Amino acid sequence: MNTNIINKKINTVLIVLFALYLSSALILTILRLSGLNYNGPVLDEKTYKTEQIVSSGNIIMDFDAFFEASFPYRNAIISIHRTDIQRFEAPYRHGLYKLLSEKLYSGYSRSFLAPLIDGETLYGREDWLFFTGGDSVKYYRNKKPLSEEMMSEWLASFEALESVCNEKGIRLAIIIAPNKEQVYGEYMPSYTIDSGPKRDELLEKYVTENSSINFCYLIDEMKASKSTREIYYRQDTHWNNLGAFAGVMSVYESLGLPVTDIEDVQIIETVKSGGDISNFCGYITDYPDYLIDYNPEIKPQQESLEGGTFRSFCPERTGKIVWIGDSFKNYVTKYISKDFEQTLILHRDYTERNYTIEMLKSLGRGDILVMEAVERFDYTLAPSCLETAEILKNSFS
Repeated sequence: MNTNIINKKINTVLIVLFALYLSSALILTILRLSGLNYNGPVLDEKTYKTEQIVSSGNIIMDFDAFFEASFPYRNAIISIHRTDIQRFEAPYRHGLYKLLSEKLYSGYSRSFLAPLIDGETLYGREDWLFFTGGDSVKYYRNKKPLSEEMMSEWLASFEALESVCNEKGIRLAIIIAPNKEQVYGEYMPSYTIDSGPKRDELLEKYVTENSSINFCYLIDEMKASKSTREIYYRQDTHWNNLGAFAGVMSVYESLGLPVTDIEDVQIIETVKSGGDISNFCGYITDYPDYLIDYNPEIKPQQESLEGGTFRSFCPERTGKIVWIGDSFKNYVTKYISKDFEQTLILHRDYTERNYTIEMLKSLGRGDILVMEAVERFDYTLAPSCLETAEILKNSFS
């Protein structure tokens, strides 16, 4: 038989098998949603545990969830694809792109770097990546004005929470963690930045001048802490262990609590590869990371709950703390869990859970409540403060 005919048949068979492989998740989902007694378990790729997917009532969403959990080697295929993209695009990003920028913008300084955006990734200098979601670039360029009327409305929400905290003797701190590009602007591409104080600098000034609220936009603290080591991940949106430590100690200082100097703890230098921004674009390099051996003699009992909620009990300590924030909260747990008898750290979306309500209602004189948001989510602080205030009010009844 002709070799070409054999090869053609083999290719046809392979294509058909691959098509069946890809469509298997859809077929199984349709069977399940059609009530045809499909009760098979779903393999979660991250935990390698079986779990039953609960129907949302939307076949498209159900299929998407089922496909993500059921498609074998999905993560490996995506990783290979991203690696290939990185391999082919690297010569352009680090060679031709730079030469073209210099030619096109020859009237500018040799340090000029034109912005290159891939989805929600902004390529910076020296392998730094920045997140463009949440209007981050507008925050950086000072193009997200905040009216005095809006600041007044936010302040009213903060004061509502402060009032109920004062009644119960709870010490309150409201903080904004800076976006990475505000701290490491030297690695950003060349942008024009509107002059004058930035949005959250103005908010901090307004709140402190018009109230007694313990409010802080941590930009000065972060810039002061970056002098010797990196405090944000190069290819991730978050502060690293050092940045989180600096943030926690800034909160402690604002509340009059004992503060540990970074030079008094053991710092172990390690290496990190990529980060959440790398996952968006596939560009991954190695860069310095740090571990902090904070109060190693303290061994709190720790528990992880849904949505990244963290709870701990430390009998060697006294007092309680609740930290309500966003994903930046994940990096503070290893410090504050060793400084309080009871700790609860949660995302603002989980405030109405029973364990959160019980912990908030149990807060009393001398206990701590921290409301945190990263800069690009500063607008979430006001509604989160109002929601928390309502829970605390109900604890009086």
